[in-house]
Amino acid sequence: AVVSTQSVTEMNKMEGQVWLGLLTFLMSEHCQTSYQLNSSNQAAILKLRSHFNPTIINQLPVLVDLQRYLEELSIMSVPASRPPLILEQLPELYTCHETTCSGKWAAIAEAHFRSIFCMSSDRLRKQAEK
Repeated sequence: AVVSTQSVTEMNKMEGQVWLGLLTFLMSEHCQTSYQLNSSNQAAILKLRSHFNPTIINQLPVLVDLQRYLEELSIMSVPASRPPLILEQLPELYTCHETTCSGKWAAIAEAHFRSIFCMSSDRLRKQAEK
């Protein structure tokens, strides 16, 4: 199939919508005040710079503002990204539950079953009214 050079350089509607969505998101006041920018986020956003070319700017001139924002972001220093959340098992909590509930597990399970899983029709009606 023969592809014309005009269709290769011409931005399609979907690509234009993505660029306009990124422009709206990144340049909005709400995003700039509430989006916590760290080194990881900065690196991901700065990958957009490689997709800019004169053809895109000619077809969507409003992207000049986004291009400038990305250039400013590249020289801006941002805090390092936080380390991932680490959850630890607390043996003290397990030991406390083990000692206080020792021999009572069947009764606790029965009480929870009656109060949570086996609701009477009156209780279901009251729950639905809430």
